[in-house]
Amino acid sequence: MATTNLFTHPAFRDGVFTSNDPEVRAYALQKTMAAIDLGVECGASTYVFWGGREGTETDASKSPADTGKWFQEALNFLCEYVMDQGYELRFALEPNEPRGDINLATVGHPQGASF
Repeated sequence: MATTNLFTHPAFRDGVFTSNDPEVRAYALQKTMAAIDLGVECGASTYVFWGGREGTETDASKSPADTGKWFQEALNFLCEYVMDQGYELRFALEPNEPRGDINLATVGHPQGASF
């Protein structure tokens, strides 16, 4: 299993793949690809996304439609990256806190997500 720390850096305070800032989203993708490469090199067969920063503290700070689209774009991009590299790697979504209104708060949320 592999993952990366996409939550403690101050740049991610507004979200990772759902940040309002496209530069933060791009940084998150680069950091994730590096972690995927390292994980595969070390024998990982699963990469875990912990979405504890994916959400909002105030309803007016983000558009739910935009954040869903950005999250979907990030996962699609990373799926393509893994396939292009020829990696045999599964993705897992780990729902969790701490956002006030997290996008994927429970195990059931990713299963019903529209992205």
